[in-house]
Amino acid sequence: MYLHRIANEYPLVRIINALKWLISDWRLESISTLVRYVTVDWCDEVGDLRRAHLLRHLTNSWATQYTTTLITMVLSSAPYASATHLQRERFLRAFTKDWDFSKLSEFFMYLQSPANIDYKVKCVMLQEAARRERETLGAKLYHRKKQTEEEEEKLGEGETEIDDGNRRHHRRTSSNDVNDIKRLRLSTPDLDHVEGLQEANVDSSSTNNPHLHLRSYQQQQWQLFYY
Repeated sequence: MYLHRIANEYPLVRIINALKWLISDWRLESISTLVRYVTVDWCDEVGDLRRAHLLRHLTNSWATQYTTTLITMVLSSAPYASATHLQRERFLRAFTKDWDFSKLSEFFMYLQSPANIDYKVKCVMLQEAARRERETLGAKLYHRKKQTEEEEEKLGEGETEIDDGNRRHHRRTSSNDVNDIKRLRLSTPDLDHVEGLQEANVDSSSTNNPHLHLRSYQQQQWQLFYY
């Protein structure tokens, strides 16, 4: 009754902190029993999410093998022992939310058969994790590429301005003739030539850019993984 009252009268954050302190030296079987008693009334969808959130925080510093052993015990006991596949999947998705492909695949490797998780569910969840990881990696590589291109463009513009300024400074100081000064003010640099040099520099730098080669390599690896 006391554990039942704790679960219904205190916020989840305080329950998590209290249980983490309490179970520091407990066996996995005892922890599973405690979680079952504390969450006995969490039988609806919100209860599944709260239970998953509780267990995520209790096991966030555990080794994967111990985590999967505890989750197997939870899924093979009430209320999940007689629950539908949808309810078990809902709990499992909430527990493994935002995990990367490597962590999730290791978790499924250790997850034991009494957990009764459908093989198709595992495959779908792994595919979703791989897709998220691929999209995140692609976004990072695209950002690095844009950043590199902007830095190279700024560097090219700075070098052009320095060269142009040196030419103008030389012509001003080397001639005191009024006519030369007027011609200097009316003169313009050869922009077509400068732009041609910049384009050639950008093309050559893009070809040798290691980030572009890295992106091409990663795309090949993901294509091999999926196809």
